Amino acid sequence: MDSKINIRRRIYLIGASSHQLVGCKLPSNKQVLSVLFFNIREVKLSLRESARLVIDETLIFWQKARIPTREVRNCVPMLEELYNTWRSLQKNSSRRTNTQIKNENEFVQCFDELFDIAHADALNMMTIDIDKQFLITQRQKGRPGAMMGVDWISQKREFKRSKQLEESEKKRKLNENKIKYICKYFVFLESVELCSSSDTEESLSDNCELAQNIQDNTKNSIIMESCEDSAGPSTIKRGRTVFINDKLVTVLDRCKVSDRDATHIIIATAQALGHNVDNLVINRSSIRRVREKVRKLRAEQLRLSFNNDLFKEIVVHWDEKMLPSLTGKDLVERLPVLISCEGREQLLGVPQLSAGTGEEQAENVFQLLIDWEITDSVVAVCCDTTASNTGRLKGACVLLEQHLEKDMLYLMCRHHIYELVLRCVFEEKFGITSGPNIPLFKKFQEYWSKLNTSHFNAGIEDINICTALSHTKNDVLQFALDHSKKEQFREDYRELLELTIIFLGGNSTSRNIISYSRCFPSC
Repeated sequence: MDSKINIRRRIYLIGASSHQLVGCKLPSNKQVLSVLFFNIREVKLSLRESARLVIDETLIFWQKARIPTREVRNCVPMLEELYNTWRSLQKNSSRRTNTQIKNENEFVQCFDELFDIAHADALNMMTIDIDKQFLITQRQKGRPGAMMGVDWISQKREFKRSKQLEESEKKRKLNENKIKYICKYFVFLESVELCSSSDTEESLSDNCELAQNIQDNTKNSIIMESCEDSAGPSTIKRGRTVFINDKLVTVLDRCKVSDRDATHIIIATAQALGHNVDNLVINRSSIRRVREKVRKLRAEQLRLSFNNDLFKEIVVHWDEKMLPSLTGKDLVERLPVLISCEGREQLLGVPQLSAGTGEEQAENVFQLLIDWEITDSVVAVCCDTTASNTGRLKGACVLLEQHLEKDMLYLMCRHHIYELVLRCVFEEKFGITSGPNIPLFKKFQEYWSKLNTSHFNAGIEDINICTALSHTKNDVLQFALDHSKKEQFREDYRELLELTIIFLGGNSTSRNIISYSRCFPSC
């Protein structure tokens, strides 16, 4: 039985897969393919994910060899292209033609060649001759040469060279300062020459004495300037009065004012009120730190004031949203997570997502439930019906159940379920559309404001509908009327009941509680 499994796991033209790259040479084409197939077949990763892991592992060898490489985003397509070449041969493996055999032999012959991800200008970028020679030999057939360990001599040379560069940089800055002060001194000498042009000896001696005093004072000022430039505390006094409180931070956040704009607004307001701005702590970094501190404190207070006893049977809600980033320059994908129980709601967090997969969503939701200590109270989930949420294997709902180690009730978003039904009805009557926007709906949206929503014909007035619902109309209508008078957990349920009553032509007493505008929702 074991032999059959091993035979089944052998890869066409490559043989057995490998879980990691080994050896003292740079990885070859066969080595990277072996690890790639292990990630695909054993770890069950996608081609792109597997290729990314293999490239990360390959870069370790190239970094040890101190050879500049391409960027990862350029290396992954190279490995995928190598895989696609193998894939095309594998599809025709049963056809033993001369062309197929020739292509297989050519592919096998390149197995021991270097999987070259070196930078296009690597040889010019490298400074050590031994490293250059190693790359050249590795590119030859058979990849002669090997990495036998740390080259302590080269490492010592590099350390010495870096230290010399650091010292030379310090000397360069010191010389620049000296040149600056020497230039000031020469300017002073020119002024002295102008003062020394006198006819009498007395005036000459007086001018020379004056020039000597000026020279001494200038030297002292130059020395003082150099000392101030090199070291010593600043003479500028900074403001010490911190006046930004919690309420001001709340207003800035509520009005979506950035830190930079808040600085200008606060300075202008303080000056208008007659305050000395120099005595106040008003700068962008200080405002940012205070806002972060207040936000963190408020979040901790909300969490401490949260009463777990009021949330015994919790429904967890989440939905991906594209929201502006903290910098406001671009949009990022975030996951708002809320809980509800008996009419009470609580926002747990809005973490940022990097990929938006079901696994990442489940991890973020589960971590928030742990932080709020409510994992044992969750009984149901509410989300949309996308594959990342409802997938059978990697959906967020299934993975969250595995984290919580219990089954939960699925309360999928009603709007998404209604959309599936409406889409099927529309495609049945009007045909399938390939575009993202439906012209009929667009036209209906434009004419919505011109429609008289108080005058319409109920759906039951249609002959075909009336015939189809003749046996169940009264029961459904009575059910909708009875439950519309009761308290509903969600307004969506009440909306569905009201639309049902309108469609079935509810009586005059029930129309007092029905908003007929719901018959024509905005698109």
